[in-house]
Amino acid sequence: MKARILFCALTALTADWTDWNTLNTVTLTGTKNLGFPGDLPLAFNWRGSWFYEFGVTRHLNEKWSVSAGYFFSSLSTTEKDLNPVVLDTDLHVGSLGVSYKGKKWRYAIAG
Repeated sequence: MKARILFCALTALTADWTDWNTLNTVTLTGTKNLGFPGDLPLAFNWRGSWFYEFGVTRHLNEKWSVSAGYFFSSLSTTEKDLNPVVLDTDLHVGSLGVSYKGKKWRYAIAG
């Protein structure tokens, strides 16, 4: 499920729901060659979680733009079901960027 709200052409807010509840156990087959007695089941038992994104772009003139963004991904598992194969945590990430519009190409860098 995805919802997006555009405040204007330069700002966006997105909320994504992922139904991880359907991911219970993943079975790795062919692990006998790696020394396991047979197929290897990995229990996930995750729960659904939200992913929120916000971004804004400001056009300084016809050629230059600056952007900023942020996203938050909520925890999808409990400490009891934490799996070292896929570590999970609340995740906060921000970014900044700049872009230049040339005659034929648009160049952008972000980090």
